[in-house]
Amino acid sequence: MAAGVLRRFAGVAAQQQGLAAAAFFLLGLLNNASYVIMIASANDIHPSAVGLVYLAAIGPTILVKLSAPYWFHRVPYAPRFWAAAGLMASSFAAVALGGGPARQLAGVALVAVQGGLGEASALALCALHPPAQLSLTAWASGTGLAGVAGYAWVAALRRWLRWSFRSTLLLAALLLPTAWLLVFHALLQRGRPPGGGGGGGGGGGGGGGGGGNYERLPLSASDDVLQAAAAVLDADDMARPPRGGAAGHGASPCVELCGSGAGSVAEDAGARGGDGSGGGGGSGGGDAAAGALRGRGGSRGGPPPAGDLGGGGELGGSCADGSSMTARQRLAATAALWPYMLPLFLVYAAEYAMQAGAWTAIGFPVTSAEARHAFYVTANWAYQAGVFVSRSSGTLWQASRRALMAMPLAQLVLLALFCANAITHTWWDWGLLAPCFAAGLLGGAVYVNAFTLLAKEAEPRLREWALATACVADSLGIAVADAAGVLIQGCLFRAQHLSGAAFAAVGAAQQQLARRLQSRACDHTAPSAENQRITMSRQREQKLAAIYDAFDARNYKGVIKLSTAALAKHPDVHVFKALKAVGLERTGRLDEALQLTDEVLAAAPPDGHVLNMLLLVLKPAGRPEALLPAYEAACAKDPGSDELLQGLFACHVRAFAFREQQAAAMRLYKQHPTPLYQWWVVVSLALQVHAAAVAAALAAPPGGDGGDGDAAAPPPAGLGADKLLQLAEAMAARLLAKESSWEAVMLYLGLLQAQVGRGRACAARQAVGGAAGGAPARPPTHPPPRGRAQGKHDVALAALRGPLGGAISLAAERREAEAALLLAKRDLPAAAELYAAALQEQPDDWASLLLLLDCVLPGTAASRPAITSAGVAQMLTGVEACTQPGAHVGGLEALLADMAPPGEPAGPSVEERLRAAEAAVAALPASAPGGAASKPAPLLRGPALAAVELAKRRLQLGLADQQALADALLSYHERLGHVMSCAMDVRGYLPLLTGERRAALAAALGERADGAAAELAGAGPPRAGDRAQERLLRRQMAALQIQADLGGPPLADAGAAAAAGGALLARYAAAAPMYGGLDARERGPADELLALSAGALVRGAALAAGPRAALCCVLRAALALEAGVVRRPVCAPARLGLAALHGLGLGDAAAAAGHFAALDVKHIQHDTLSSHHLLPVLLGLADTARADALLGASVALVEDHLRDAGDTLTAALKAGTHTKALEFACFKERLQRSHSYVLARAEAALRGAAAAAATAAAAATAAAAGGEPGAAGAAAAAAAAAAPLALLGAADWRGMRFNDDLTTRPPWLPPIRGPRHLAVLLWWEQLGSGGAGGAGAAADEGCWWQQVAAAEADLPAAAALRASTKAAAAQRWLLPHLLAAALRGGGAGAVQQQQQQQQQAPAPGVAALLPRYAEALRTSPAGLESELAACFAAQQAADGSGGGAPASRQLQLLQAALFSLAAPVQELLDAAHPSDAAAAGASEAAAAAASLVAARAQRLAAGVAQLQRLLCAALRPGGAVADVLLPGHALSLAHLLLDEGLSWVALCLEVRGRGAAHAPGRRAQPRGLPLTLTRRRHRRRRHCCRQAWSRSVRAGRSKRKAKRAGGAQPPAPGPPEEALAPALAALGGLQASLAAACEAVASAAAAHAAAQAGPGAAEAVLAELGAGEVEALVGWEPRCDAVAVLRGSLAAQRGALTAAAEAAGRLAARAARVAW
Repeated sequence: MAAGVLRRFAGVAAQQQGLAAAAFFLLGLLNNASYVIMIASANDIHPSAVGLVYLAAIGPTILVKLSAPYWFHRVPYAPRFWAAAGLMASSFAAVALGGGPARQLAGVALVAVQGGLGEASALALCALHPPAQLSLTAWASGTGLAGVAGYAWVAALRRWLRWSFRSTLLLAALLLPTAWLLVFHALLQRGRPPGGGGGGGGGGGGGGGGGGNYERLPLSASDDVLQAAAAVLDADDMARPPRGGAAGHGASPCVELCGSGAGSVAEDAGARGGDGSGGGGGSGGGDAAAGALRGRGGSRGGPPPAGDLGGGGELGGSCADGSSMTARQRLAATAALWPYMLPLFLVYAAEYAMQAGAWTAIGFPVTSAEARHAFYVTANWAYQAGVFVSRSSGTLWQASRRALMAMPLAQLVLLALFCANAITHTWWDWGLLAPCFAAGLLGGAVYVNAFTLLAKEAEPRLREWALATACVADSLGIAVADAAGVLIQGCLFRAQHLSGAAFAAVGAAQQQLARRLQSRACDHTAPSAENQRITMSRQREQKLAAIYDAFDARNYKGVIKLSTAALAKHPDVHVFKALKAVGLERTGRLDEALQLTDEVLAAAPPDGHVLNMLLLVLKPAGRPEALLPAYEAACAKDPGSDELLQGLFACHVRAFAFREQQAAAMRLYKQHPTPLYQWWVVVSLALQVHAAAVAAALAAPPGGDGGDGDAAAPPPAGLGADKLLQLAEAMAARLLAKESSWEAVMLYLGLLQAQVGRGRACAARQAVGGAAGGAPARPPTHPPPRGRAQGKHDVALAALRGPLGGAISLAAERREAEAALLLAKRDLPAAAELYAAALQEQPDDWASLLLLLDCVLPGTAASRPAITSAGVAQMLTGVEACTQPGAHVGGLEALLADMAPPGEPAGPSVEERLRAAEAAVAALPASAPGGAASKPAPLLRGPALAAVELAKRRLQLGLADQQALADALLSYHERLGHVMSCAMDVRGYLPLLTGERRAALAAALGERADGAAAELAGAGPPRAGDRAQERLLRRQMAALQIQADLGGPPLADAGAAAAAGGALLARYAAAAPMYGGLDARERGPADELLALSAGALVRGAALAAGPRAALCCVLRAALALEAGVVRRPVCAPARLGLAALHGLGLGDAAAAAGHFAALDVKHIQHDTLSSHHLLPVLLGLADTARADALLGASVALVEDHLRDAGDTLTAALKAGTHTKALEFACFKERLQRSHSYVLARAEAALRGAAAAAATAAAAATAAAAGGEPGAAGAAAAAAAAAAPLALLGAADWRGMRFNDDLTTRPPWLPPIRGPRHLAVLLWWEQLGSGGAGGAGAAADEGCWWQQVAAAEADLPAAAALRASTKAAAAQRWLLPHLLAAALRGGGAGAVQQQQQQQQQAPAPGVAALLPRYAEALRTSPAGLESELAACFAAQQAADGSGGGAPASRQLQLLQAALFSLAAPVQELLDAAHPSDAAAAGASEAAAAAASLVAARAQRLAAGVAQLQRLLCAALRPGGAVADVLLPGHALSLAHLLLDEGLSWVALCLEVRGRGAAHAPGRRAQPRGLPLTLTRRRHRRRRHCCRQAWSRSVRAGRSKRKAKRAGGAQPPAPGPPEEALAPALAALGGLQASLAAACEAVASAAAAHAAAQAGPGAAEAVLAELGAGEVEALVGWEPRCDAVAVLRGSLAAQRGALTAAAEAAGRLAARAARVAW
């Protein structure tokens, strides 16, 4: 029976021990979390006296713990825990709702009382929950986690959820006390020890007898077991005498089983007594069995050590128990606890002195306040992690007294090491986090082991009292450490010449206090002005705290309200004005915010915080430069302020004024000599060198077109670039002698290399300039002089191999830097040895392998050392500023050109080098080290691809033919075809193959793909996770991808292409089971097959007979990809393909935008992806809303970065990341010169002008004479102002960057060479010529655009793309200016406005702009006239052929014809209203101009008619699938012809007519197109012939004549009206042609839209496509509805046609109103 009861008791005891441990863990977490939350909010409680908050948080705790031994025995546990909960809630409430700093500090003191009371009570209570080691460890672990939890509470609510300070504390006041009481009553008492009585006789137990101090829960089933076990244990123990004869020398097996510790039951019972005086009375609390289960005796097997609490010394038996001790006995007993309290005191004093003193003076670099703060925060996290780990280890290891004393000594050693290291910087990197973690381990270990050892060694009757008493030691250590930390920080700051030492502020405060006492001694009765100032300061702080709380809650209206109230009392406090200005800006009241900002700027307060706050208003307003004068004035008022000088420095950085930035950094260094400010000077010098190099690289070449820009930028004033480099190098060398870091060493090496690279850069630029002037462009073939350059290389190598190299922690990185320097020195054998050593360590290092081959075979070198120091040198020499071929300097092809001059015959030396290269490659391992028989090691890509690289270099040297390269490519596929990157690895080698070799390789790869497919089919049904099947599938896909890059398999016609696409889709569908368990965003094993199938179908469109058959192929490809994205919704190739097919192929801009939006493109991807994938579609299909949004996002991307680039650069400088500062400057320049940014600005300006013109036309339609006719002209002028002509030909234009990521374009979608808005037309035209789909372009050039950075590659195709794209950008940039010139002077108001503008900056006329526009069209002015004559001849317009010109070219020529007509119109206007001086030749000039106007007006009318016929032909049912679904080019032609062709013609024709009605006289008549200047004369002639004028009209005419005769001079005689007749007749014909064309377009568009609305249109399209073929394409995905897709396309086309018909109708009505 006893054995069964004991087993049941053991299970229940284990369960209750677990509950008790969990309860103590949560109590420790909650108790300390309240303290941490309060400390984390110290800056919000009292910003100007954080130290007072810390003092209030520790002082009351010490008082509570010191007094606890003298009164804890009189208060039971439950009231103490309830009191702690009440103190916790009231403290948070007092701080959150307090009316002033005094109340809030009182609230902090309450939480300190709660913390001390809770910790002392819980530690004492651990003695009642055996085993005490487990309970104490759980408590310690919870307190260790409290630091992390408290800061996480504040961070989560304040920073992430944006809660206010008050809300954060009120939530803590609600939750933490509630959780504290729940854990105590619901969890801890369920895990209470058996016997349930009083808390023991110690001082922690509460007195009085009975169980009132630790309430007993109702008796349960477990209590029955415990009572039975106690009875059995009692009976068993009473029946057997103790072994060993003496009490305390043994324990019964039952007691050991229950884990009650050493000492017998009889001993425990005797020690506790049965009279209940020690709290053992009451309900069974004093029985011997229960006492045995609760207590722990002394050490087993012998008497306790001397001085121990277990039985020797003063506490060993001199008093009955803790509750009966006198005050003297308690004091003596407290002193006897020194072996446990001293380690606690020392370890806490050392670790908190570390945190408050030593760690605050460490940072990388130490001169940066941000770096010091970053280390302090990170070190504290490492410390907290160590504390949590070690405090949780109490049950794993019990320290002895000797070990307990050794750990504080080790902590003191760590403190000394940190202080010494902060001065000497011996160990100065982030590895210092390891000793920080160790400090946490030591502190936590001492805490938990001190209490567990005390519980183990203390006599059971004194255990509770001892635990409650000893806990005061850690609080005393913290208090001492806070004072010591201030002194340590001040000493370390002074030793390192850092500003902001805390104890300096303490000294100043003491002096201020002495002055106050002296003034009070002089006059006791007068009111103290200092007290009033302090009161005012406290009031301002309270108001500021409330405003900042409103900011944190994003309550900007509250910010304005509170700031206004504060300004009413403190009108001269600038911080309130600044805060109100920020609040006004955040609520959209920018004008009011700027008024307040200007007031503060005018005052220029010497307060850096206020001035920096104004930047939040000035940056959104685009006026950050306004802050500079205020900072200069503030620095003049307070020249010694480090904060103000840093703000002045940041202003210059923000303006990218590098010389002024250097001067500000020098001022900073003179005022506060720290190394960081010296490094700022060095970086400023480097940035000046970079700016000079960029200006030289982008200077217009001799004879080049500088345009209106800065053709040859003047050299900057001051020192030259070479002198600046030398000065920066000397300063960096001096700084590195004191302190080195990775960033500093890399910058220094870059400065040394740049002094060599500048000479080569200048030589290369001279070679490029000579090529521009007619001389051949080639790099110099002889090395530069080896004097100074050789010396710089030697200096750099010596620095890298010396102590400075230690700053580069990675040996591989040091080796790469040394090898790059050896390359620059032309020591190729030494560099080759280093690269070979790198390959021995990392055989798959492809960059090192290429550089090794470059060293061995310098005649084929084409690589660049990709290391930081070389990158710094390139930035300093301006290499990255230009994309012109031959302008790059620093690559090995230029560096080593003299070692293998062009044309050198292949001699033995070359053969020897090749053999050496082959031997080096053969020595590389084929697979990675490791592996086993069951799982072999993976093959390495680098050594395998090296064979292909060697074959390529042999081909370049003329030692091998193309067949060797093709064989190497096949071998690589055979070896690594299962790798996903196989096709991408070999893509760069394919352009070297041509003709038959290219076709043969494609055929061989096709056979391999078929073989892999057959092998895969024979491997059984596809299964997910089958590695063998995945390898076969990838091998098949790699062969097909390379074959597609080569141009694909030969296809005879569209049917063969459809069959090939269907076969690929079948393979994709068969691989569907292999996608099991794959995430939607993961790359699927067969995703490439989907894109390849679409490519084959698009190739069929290029081979189709006619546009209708081609559109069927495009539709099939779109349907196949639609089925694919249903299964794989995040497949990027499929989404991009669908965006192209829907947009370019079907003219559905909405669907294209939807598929593109699924990729979640944002930020910089607008520059690299959106600009060439989506924007051309939106512009070509006139999707106004989406185009405007995308253009706005593209412009905002660059402008936001330009606005923030200075702040980013400032942050890099403050962090000491010197190389990043150069990178940020280069990135800003690259983004600013982006082609996408230029194009977005031009298109946005054009669209703004078009929208304003449409608004003006609508107003004129509503009231023919009431609208202002100059609105359209003013809108065009505004658009022209948004695209300044000065950019064309400027340095930014010459240095235009092309950031398009062309690798995302599949083989069937080559980049469009032409204007982006014509992309839809150009794609269809390219498709008809075989260029799209991979048939044409791939056969000639390969898929060159899929190489990395292809847009800026030095390839002929890439150069042609850049030239055409740049010319198209110039064309769009010029259009607003041409339109503004043609519409200039549309009305009287506009005339006056434009005359005022012309007085400031005369705008060029149409005649001046036309030659530049012809150049943008990539022709000459004479060539443009010839092309216009050939394209828009009368016979060409009759049949719509356009002289063979495609529709895209005809649209551009139509605009050119319009503006070429505007030029003679302006001449005719000048001749029609001549000045007195020019009146003599007016008739001849007018006749000549009228003849030219007549000819060009007829040409323009023919062009209008021709394009109208071309559009109507495209809208005929014969070119549509099932006579309803049109190709995309028809819709794009309709939109572009109406929006940018016919509408501009109509606008020019009607503006002059309305403008004449508003002109005050003939002289002031507007001078623009169209020539309705003679409209009055025709009206007068018609009146004389018909005599139909009314009397009122005659009377009005008489009055006007009388007025002119009386007050105005008679106008100069103009040309005879007969001379103007041909021009008027031609313009009348143009008007009639425009009206007829618009009516025809409206009719054709409306008719086709009606046909698409018919029932069964989608089904008819599906029938023409072939139900069987469509089923084969999409049937494998049952969720794809082909009919729904077709209906969506038809609906989109119908909407576009309806809009086009309405627009054409409006244009026809406008044209009909123009009278001649």
